[in-house]
Order: sequence, then structure tokens, then C-alpha cells
Amino acid sequence: MTIKEKPAKENYLFMLNRVRSMKNDDSSIESSNFDLLLEYLSTDNDRWINTINSYLE
Repeated sequence: MTIKEKPAKENYLFMLNRVRSMKNDDSSIESSNFDLLLEYLSTDNDRWINTINSYLE
């Protein structure tokens, strides 16, 4: 998969595994919390959206 490819059903798991292999320590420049976002997007629970919206109000 190249960086130009769009996430799709066919490459989603590959992308997810690569993102999960990244560091997720916020004190590290090369870290990412994108795996947390993907986890939230993959669930039927939408409470996290309401939590974010409450901070934005």
C-alpha cells in the first residue's frame, strides 16, 4: 500500500495494523493516536462523539 492509496475495505486491516504498530506516547514526536480514532469509528457506541461535542460547546 502506498501513501496515495485511500483507505478501503480491502486495505483497512493492513492500515489498522500499521497504525497500531506506531508509538502512541503523546510525549514522542513520532507518536500517533490515530489508532484510538479508528477504534472509536469501528464501534457502534457513539458516546465519544457526545463527549467531544460537549467540549466544543
